[in-house]
Amino acid sequence: MTAFHISHPLIDRRHMLGHDVIDSEHAAISNCWFYAVNCPPIEFPLRLARLKKLMAMHFEHESALLAQSGYALCRYHHNEHRMLLELCDQVMTSHERDWKKAQSLLQKKFAKLVREHVITMDQCAVLLIHSNSEIAAAPNQ
Repeated sequence: MTAFHISHPLIDRRHMLGHDVIDSEHAAISNCWFYAVNCPPIEFPLRLARLKKLMAMHFEHESALLAQSGYALCRYHHNEHRMLLELCDQVMTSHERDWKKAQSLLQKKFAKLVREHVITMDQCAVLLIHSNSEIAAAPNQ
């Protein structure tokens, strides 16, 4: 039995940023998080490892998309990525000692930080990507 039964997504339509690739990766992370917070304890390490892997791949891809647009992740954005991955490690360590605490960290603290990251850092990244795409597509004057 799970400590919580969460019926809402980690990231929903309010968090759509208008970039198909980034939005689809966020949806995959949200889906994986949903299964992790609703799984039985025996599945939790695998679900959490999958979540962390999806996030790491997304963070690398996001950085590459920015680089293709002529920008780099600022250190604050990069630090938030690192912090979110470290939080996954803390949740795993917590799981080994206290299942309910691990579920609570993932369901509350992690979710809050991811949502804040999407609506601040990722929104800025998408704006940069789109602004460079618009400049490149503009006819020479």
